[in-house]
Amino acid sequence: MEIRNIAAARDVPIVAVGAWKYEVEVWNAKSATKISSFPTQLEPGGQRLAISHDGTRVAAAAFEKNGLSMFDGESGHLAWTRSDLQQIQKLTWSHDGGRIYCGVGNELLHCIDITSGATLETIEAVSTRIDSPFGNAYLLDGEQLHVQLKSGKSFSPRRETFAVLDAAFGVDTVAIAESGGSVRILSLDSGRDVARYTPENGVHALQLAYYAKRNAYLALLWPYQHGGSKRLVKIDSTSGRVSTIAVVGQPAETGFSTPLGALVCSTGELVELESGRRRSFR
Repeated sequence: MEIRNIAAARDVPIVAVGAWKYEVEVWNAKSATKISSFPTQLEPGGQRLAISHDGTRVAAAAFEKNGLSMFDGESGHLAWTRSDLQQIQKLTWSHDGGRIYCGVGNELLHCIDITSGATLETIEAVSTRIDSPFGNAYLLDGEQLHVQLKSGKSFSPRRETFAVLDAAFGVDTVAIAESGGSVRILSLDSGRDVARYTPENGVHALQLAYYAKRNAYLALLWPYQHGGSKRLVKIDSTSGRVSTIAVVGQPAETGFSTPLGALVCSTGELVELESGRRRSFR
């Protein structure tokens, strides 16, 4: 199978990988063991493949038809389908794992119970919700950017370009990467920038992750203007100082896995976050 979709579990070394269309495999990437393989309605584009924090559930979505479905990650059995949801762009999981957030177009976010498939609430003018893994905050991306803290504080970062590519939370900061723009690291307490990294012209950060072991953010840089190899870098969360971990070539898709301590690549390789060494997971 040619991998064109990747989703990594938050708490275990399990990843879901998808073909250009339909087929999904679930792997224990630490032991390089395939757990299951099953057909879905997965379609390319967006972020339409997601795996639960414990690796037991897999969500797959389509854009034009067939909506969103939830599968058992071990058996591949279908749990439920929401064929009424169309133009799905991005799937993310709630901090506690009990909900999946489904962005429909650019205007409506469905918060869906993962057991029943029922919509628990909808949020208008929002396309994406990203929860902090520390349970203290979340970010909404839509007509505006909005960061809400569990304490009740909130702030709305100014959008610097036309689109947010990714965001990730540290313990007391949040990093935001924008298309053709900088990676900003903002304080959750004040909402102000504490660090910033601006790549050279024609380069932006496609994906972000927080690396607690080093109190740093990780970014996958892509030279979108002229093409070429993607680069995995570490960004100091207080100074914005950047160091290169590895040049990873041109994998079609990638995903960060904290339990593996690695970047998962569609080439079937893991790039270790500490050393940049490569090893196969399938």
